[in-house]
Amino acid sequence: MSKDDTTKKKGGFALGALFGAAAGAITGLLFAPKRGDETRAELKQKARQAEGEIKERSTTARAKVQGTAAEVKQNSSRLGKKAKGVASATKAAITAETKTGSKLRQKEAEARAKDLKSDVKRTVKKTTKK
Repeated sequence: MSKDDTTKKKGGFALGALFGAAAGAITGLLFAPKRGDETRAELKQKARQAEGEIKERSTTARAKVQGTAAEVKQNSSRLGKKAKGVASATKAAITAETKTGSKLRQKEAEARAKDLKSDVKRTVKKTTKK
């Protein structure tokens, strides 16, 4: 189970518990043996408390989301720089290998040309001796 799934389940449970508590409080207040104005005043007070708690939780959640977003941005930037470095190093290695390969091929070609030149000289000497 991923961290997001666990967080969603906890958030859903907390929200359900909050609504359940609110519904229970409202039901209890409605059936309480108090005068209507007292019940309404108590309902207003409970509503304000719930509103304050919801604002507090939403502020906390917003701060967590912003912190996570900043962390993701920082990590993606770091990974992007690392990927550029790896790409640059790979390009440099390929370029070096290409140059090395070219030098080796050039040396091989020069050696073959030298051998060929020697062979031609020997052949010319042999044919001129006859």
